[in-house]
Amino acid sequence: MSSPEPDQSTIVPRIKHLDFLSVTQSMNLPPGAQPVTDALVGELLVTYAFDLPHAFQTVTAADQERLGLSSEELRAVALENLREQLDGVDCEGEPPVMQILAGNHLEACLLLCDEVWDSLAESIPPDLVVAVPTRDLVFVTTSGSTKGGMETIRRAAKEAREAGGNHGLSEQLLIRKADRWEVLA
Repeated sequence: MSSPEPDQSTIVPRIKHLDFLSVTQSMNLPPGAQPVTDALVGELLVTYAFDLPHAFQTVTAADQERLGLSSEELRAVALENLREQLDGVDCEGEPPVMQILAGNHLEACLLLCDEVWDSLAESIPPDLVVAVPTRDLVFVTTSGSTKGGMETIRRAAKEAREAGGNHGLSEQLLIRKADRWEVLA
C-alpha cells in the first residue's frame, strides 16, 4: 500500500543559493518534476518542500498543479506553515552584531517573515543589514554601525559559508529598505 501524497499542510519555504537551479537543470528532469522556485534577493531563492517526518521533499510543478495552488497561494501557505513551526525568534549576542535564532534550521527562512524584521527595525536604526551564510545562521547589524558591525558580519559570513557544506547560502550582505531585502552595494 502506497502512502498518500503529501498535502499543503506540510509545505514550508526553504532558502537556497542560485546554484540549486543549475543542479536541478543538469538533472534533465521532466517539466512537472522541476522544483518550484521564486527569486528572493541576490544569490538567494525560495524553494518549497513538504516537511515530512524524516525528510524534506521538494515541491514540484506537478505537486503545485495537483494541489491547485497559484504561486501566490503556494507562498502564502508555506509562510503560514512556517509561522506555525516557529516556537519563537530570539537574538543572541550584543551590538554591533547579533545572531537570529529560530531553531530547526529555519533561520534563513526568517527572511520571508516581515514581522520579525519590522520588530527588529524598531530597535536597530537606521537600516538592518544581514548576512545569511547558511540555512541556520543569520547575522544582523545596522547600516549605521560605528563599531565594526559590517566588517564583523562580512567576515563571519565568509567563514561560515566556507564551512557550510551543502547548506551554504551566500556571503552577500542584505539591507532592509522599504520592507524588502536588497543586496548591499
